[in-house]
Amino acid sequence: MPALGRVWILEHGSQPVGYAVVTFNFDLELPGLDAFLTELFVVPEHRHRGLARRALMVIEAEAAALDVMRLQLEVRPDNEPARRLYRGLGYRESARLSLGKRLDSIS
Repeated sequence: MPALGRVWILEHGSQPVGYAVVTFNFDLELPGLDAFLTELFVVPEHRHRGLARRALMVIEAEAAALDVMRLQLEVRPDNEPARRLYRGLGYRESARLSLGKRLDSIS
């Protein structure tokens, strides 16, 4: 459903080598449309070739064209290559702490 987000398939030539998933949300504090990069994956043998950087640039441009006001993402603290990538594109750590709870076990 396009109103909920977008999915991109990353290709090298005509071969799929990764994907990205962005979901949308309306945030009252912005106020406006907010997006969350929930997945960015490149198969290991195609990493360090600029695919993720180019994908993020496309995602940002498409999100901006949809009037998204903020693009957020999460990264594991130990994933330093990804953190360098994100920092290099202007992403900064938030002053907020992300919390979550799985609801699939609630009966």
